Amino acid sequence: MNSLNSNSGWVPHTLIVDRIDSGFYRKTDIDNLKKLSDSNLKLKTLTSLSTKITDGPHDGYTFVEEGVLFIRSQNIKDAGFYLLDKKYIDKEFHDKFQKSWLKEGDLLITRIGHYYGNAAVVSKNYIDCNINHAIALVRLKKETDPYFVCAYINSPTGYQLYRRLGKSFTSPRVNLADYQEYLVPIPSNNIQYYIGNKMRKAEELREEAKRLRDEAEVLFTKQLNLNEFIYEDSSSWKVDEQLLEPYLNVQYYNKKYLEFQRHLKKQGIKMVPLNSILKCIIKNSSPDESDRSKNGIPSLIVSDIDPYKIEIRNSKIKVKKEYYEGLKEDEILDCDVVITTAGPPLGEACLVVKDMLPLLSGAHVSTLRPNEKITAGYLTVVLNSIVGQLEVEKNSFGIRQQYIFNDQLTKFRIPLIDMKLQQEIHEKIYGSIKAEIASNQLINAAKEDVESLINGNFDDSFINETE
Repeated sequence: MNSLNSNSGWVPHTLIVDRIDSGFYRKTDIDNLKKLSDSNLKLKTLTSLSTKITDGPHDGYTFVEEGVLFIRSQNIKDAGFYLLDKKYIDKEFHDKFQKSWLKEGDLLITRIGHYYGNAAVVSKNYIDCNINHAIALVRLKKETDPYFVCAYINSPTGYQLYRRLGKSFTSPRVNLADYQEYLVPIPSNNIQYYIGNKMRKAEELREEAKRLRDEAEVLFTKQLNLNEFIYEDSSSWKVDEQLLEPYLNVQYYNKKYLEFQRHLKKQGIKMVPLNSILKCIIKNSSPDESDRSKNGIPSLIVSDIDPYKIEIRNSKIKVKKEYYEGLKEDEILDCDVVITTAGPPLGEACLVVKDMLPLLSGAHVSTLRPNEKITAGYLTVVLNSIVGQLEVEKNSFGIRQQYIFNDQLTKFRIPLIDMKLQQEIHEKIYGSIKAEIASNQLINAAKEDVESLINGNFDDSFINETE
C-alpha cells in the first residue's frame, strides 16, 4: 500500500492469504511484514516453532473459594501475570482439562477480547495451573527460547502483527489456526538468550515485588485480625446511636461497614480520620490541550493508577515543562500516595517512589501527603485493603460514575498501629514498587532490542561489546 491516508493501494501478491477484509492489509502491517522480510533473519510461523498449541475450557466451570488457580486473559499484562483478582476452579473440573495444564516455559498469549495480544511465559510458580479459552497455550520446541518469543510478541512490531490476525468487531479473536500466519524472526541462540535473559530477570524482579507486597499485606492482616472478620448479610439491622451521622444516606449505615468497625474496636485498634494524619491533599484539574506534550511530564489520570502501580511510560496525558514548573507547589513528591477519586475503578492507591518522578496529579486523582503519624507505604496498604474499600463504599457519590470529593476523603477512618510495624510495612511496599519498576525497565529494554534486531541494528557483535 502506498499511502497511510489513501482509500486504496497495492499489496504484494506474496502477502495475500485467504482474508479479504481490508483491515488485514493496512499499510502499517504491510510495512512491518516488509521490514521482517528485509531483516535477513530466519522467519518461521509460530505454529512451526511449536510442539503444542491449545486453549483452556470454554465453559462448564464455576469459581470456588479454594482450588486450582484459573488464569484468565485479564491476568496477563506487561509480559507478566497480574493476579490481584484471583479465581479458582475445583480440582475435579481441572482434572478433566489436562490439555491446558501449565508447564514451566509455556508461552501464554491472550487471543480473545479487547486486549488480545499480551504474552507471558509460565514460571515455576504457575506449574499445573489452568487457563480459560481466551488464552492460547503455546509449547515451543526446545531450540526456541520462549522468553525471546515473548519479547517479540510484546514488542511494537510483534504486537501490531498479532493484532492484525484478529477477527470480528464486537469481540476480536485470534483462532489457534491463525498462528500458521504469524511470523516470528529467529536470530542466533546467543541473541535469543541475551534478549530472553532480560525477560527472565524481569520476571524474577516481578516475583520479588509480589513477595514483598504479599508479606506487607500479611503483616497488616494479622495486626487487624482480618481473617477473623465474619459478615452475614441481612435485610435489616440496628445502628448504635453513637454511630449516627448528619446524613440519611443508607450507604452511611451499611451493615458490613458497621460490623467491620465493631471488629476493629474489639481488637483495640485506634481509628483516626484521614485528615488528622496528612500534611495536605493536592488535587489538580486536567491540563488544557495547549499545555500538553507527547514527550512531557506525566499528569496522572484514573486509568494510569492501579493498586500499587502507576503507569509512567505510557501515561495518557503528559504536560510541557513550563506547565509543570508553574504548578511546582503541587508536584508529587517521594513517599506521597496517589488515589483515584472517580470510577470505577475508585479508591485505588499507589505509593510514589523516587524512580517515578517528576509527576503531577491530574483530573480525579488526589495526592495524599502523610505526616509523622503514619508511613506512606502503610497508608497505601490500608487504602487498598477492605478498610479502604468499605470507606469508599460509604463516602462515594454517583450512580453510573462514582466520585469521592476531598471533603469525604478526609473523613476516611484509618487504623493506626505501632509505628515500628508501620515502617516495616512501608519498606516492603517501597521495595516492591521499586522492583516492579526495574522489571518494567528490563522488559522495555528487551522490546527495544527486538526492534533494533528487526531494523538491522543488533547482532552478535553487539552482545560481545556489552559483555
